[in-house]
Amino acid sequence: MSGLAGYIRKNGNADETLLLRMADAMHQRGPDDSGIFLDRNIGLAHTRLAVIDQTETGHQPFQSPDGRYTLVFNGEIFNAAELRKQVLGDYSFRSYSDTEVLLAMLIKFGFSAETLQKLNGFFAFALYDKREKTLFLARDRFGVKPLFYFANGEDFAFASTLEALKQTPFFNRKAYRKDALLDFLSLQYIPREKTIYENVFKLLPGHTLTWKNGSFSLDRWYTPDFRERKISYKDACSELTDLVTASVRRALTADVPLGIFLSGGLDSAITAALAIRLAGQKLPLYSVGFSDPRYDELDHARETAAFLMEQSGKKLEHRTVQVESAYALDLLRNLIRQSGEPYADASLLPFSRLCAFAKEDISVALTGDAADEFFYGYDRYRAMRLFRLARIFLPCGLLHFFVPKGKGERTFSGRAERFLRIARVSDERSRYLSIVTHDARKYFKDLFLEELYSGGVGMPGEAPDPADSAARFDLLTYFPGDVLTKSDIGSMSAGLEVRSPFLDHPVADFAFSLPADYKLCGRKRKRILADAFKDVLPPGLASRPKRGFGVPVGEWLRGDWHDEMKRLLLNLPQEIFRRDTIARLIAEHDSRHADHTYMLYSLLVYALFAESES
Repeated sequence: MSGLAGYIRKNGNADETLLLRMADAMHQRGPDDSGIFLDRNIGLAHTRLAVIDQTETGHQPFQSPDGRYTLVFNGEIFNAAELRKQVLGDYSFRSYSDTEVLLAMLIKFGFSAETLQKLNGFFAFALYDKREKTLFLARDRFGVKPLFYFANGEDFAFASTLEALKQTPFFNRKAYRKDALLDFLSLQYIPREKTIYENVFKLLPGHTLTWKNGSFSLDRWYTPDFRERKISYKDACSELTDLVTASVRRALTADVPLGIFLSGGLDSAITAALAIRLAGQKLPLYSVGFSDPRYDELDHARETAAFLMEQSGKKLEHRTVQVESAYALDLLRNLIRQSGEPYADASLLPFSRLCAFAKEDISVALTGDAADEFFYGYDRYRAMRLFRLARIFLPCGLLHFFVPKGKGERTFSGRAERFLRIARVSDERSRYLSIVTHDARKYFKDLFLEELYSGGVGMPGEAPDPADSAARFDLLTYFPGDVLTKSDIGSMSAGLEVRSPFLDHPVADFAFSLPADYKLCGRKRKRILADAFKDVLPPGLASRPKRGFGVPVGEWLRGDWHDEMKRLLLNLPQEIFRRDTIARLIAEHDSRHADHTYMLYSLLVYALFAESES
């Protein structure tokens, strides 16, 4: 795992001092090594977290023997050994690193979709061709590893982090996009290719960028295939078992200590059970929790850990840590600086705490990420089906009579109120956006001094099953923009690599091909996962209600965080925000007259971000 960066000056030569500053800004991503490369007006920088081949032969930037190509790479190529033997047998290797395997593949087969499709892993990389004066950038299928770029017609730069880009003299920290601000306040993250800054973009998952002669082009090299496959449920369970097992085996490849993140849920239990069985060593388990029992899952995690130890016959170390509100506010400030732009998924707080805790012992952690998205684990997918039924059996005009008064999102009345209110929305696209934005737009008229935004996040074409439509929307927006962003920020803040076997593209492509009912059947979420791995799971785990990775932010905003939140929010720019509206939201939340957790937390994150920029 690493950080990479580089820039191209239209006029003038690349500056070694600037490249060193860019590398230093990414130090936490790669604390083991760093290096730079210059060729007149082009410069590359790299910082390294050594996981495969810890020797100096894995140093980057990595050059081809003839000096024509230079590569900076962040990620892991899990089938590197297979490619080395079966595809690159005639290549003379000088290291054991997957970096050199990637470079050899690009040299032999060219920078193309066909070459990238041969890779099993996650990555972001830049390849410079000195002879052709051409720069190639690529990002993995789902966006596990980030890659930002800046382009203003004169200069071009790229980096794993926004903070590295901000070291360049042409980056304007004050050039904010108003539409990105509204997207953030709606979704708690900034979706798709946008960032909070003008002229700064994310290279989208499954895309490449080619720069030559002062201009660049974008191309898509990976597109999920949702064509439904004809396969019996029994055969599907068997094939899924084989695919996930093979993926876990690949994920265990490392030259450094490994461990497993264990929640109280299904996904991490599957990962842990298979990893413990396949590993040739004892793997420690790590879990995080809270003192608030409504959010804490440590008891469930301990039950799962005890079951796994009994089943495997191995005495495994299970370490746990808790997140407290006073500590969490300082942690939030630090994480906002590292994210480089507003990002308000509160589950980043426990996740980053867990990563820092685990880093004391290990350098690689296995997780259960992606199972919810690929196998329909979220309640909102089932809700989309129920909304359609509600509109059939309850006339739209009568729905408001069934809406109770809810004062908290996690209370029964709060959930019922929200469900029936959203069911009144006429079309499924708007209905799903109401779910994922927590109805944020209802705040905007009173919150802002002007109409800033009239657009919205686009939703892909509807599938026959509303659960499919929702999951495909998440795959393009929520998954790379929120879930994988959280994973990258939290892990890299601790210098830890995280891997999820469910993100293995053979597993993902198989999941995309399955009928929706194989994944979501009645009240049963992730049906095929629960059935395929029932022999390795604790009894009753698959039927346990989903808790999610929730955080007691609403209570923290009323408690230890209150005074600082109030100070920051009431000092937001008055040319944009209405202070009287913000004061009213705080008062209503304090008195429990309403639950404004999502909006107040998002505003707090934005305020902390603005403060860090100044």
